[in-house]
Amino acid sequence: MQQTETVIDLQQLRFRWCDNQPWTIDIDSLQIKQGERVFIKGPSGSGKTTLLNLLAGVLTPRQGHCRILGQQLAQMKASQRDAFRADHIGFVFQQFNLLPYLSVIDNVTLALQFSSRRRDRVTHPEQEAVRLLDQLDMAEPQLLAQPVAELSVGQQQRVAVARALIGNPEILIADEPTSSLDADRREAFISLLRQECEQCHSTLIFVSHDQSLQQYFDRSIDLREINGAALSQSFSEAAQ
Repeated sequence: MQQTETVIDLQQLRFRWCDNQPWTIDIDSLQIKQGERVFIKGPSGSGKTTLLNLLAGVLTPRQGHCRILGQQLAQMKASQRDAFRADHIGFVFQQFNLLPYLSVIDNVTLALQFSSRRRDRVTHPEQEAVRLLDQLDMAEPQLLAQPVAELSVGQQQRVAVARALIGNPEILIADEPTSSLDADRREAFISLLRQECEQCHSTLIFVSHDQSLQQYFDRSIDLREINGAALSQSFSEAAQ
């Protein structure tokens, strides 16, 4: 597919948690095209998770512009940003954000209940959920009806991934999604992400400390090189 449309456009983007604190994010410019698979790396404290939350509208910038699919999320009300995220963004959070007493299958299909746009893309929600879970080795009948609170951390992580993928969101954001997976499942997981995103022309933003995974992506971004806040912090630490 020819990648021409910019789906993520950051200009003079700055964020900090409090007025008297230094910037956590200070990015002059970053553009990501439709269908790109982008790997973002950087040490702890370089702002990776904060950046992802800005892209998803969980946080809003203090300065600058964060345009996602042509929309300025900071100009929306919180409820509008929530609806936009549900419709257009699949997000694999570090803490998974699963509902512990719902079953595996119900947690995956829950994403469709918050978005009619994604629900309309799936003819048979439970069948689609099982298809995704099967590719993550999570489709055993005894697992599908099991409350996610009874699963291992690695199993919960795979449920969160299937939930993010269902309904073909235009953008998939994954924050350390392979941290609890063994080597074989990690390879299968990356293959599934690439396959699903390519099929739906979705854009993949993938954050990980595991730099061996960057070979599977179109582009690798070291946040220390584009985030002036992280660069300043590195200089400060080196001087101490």
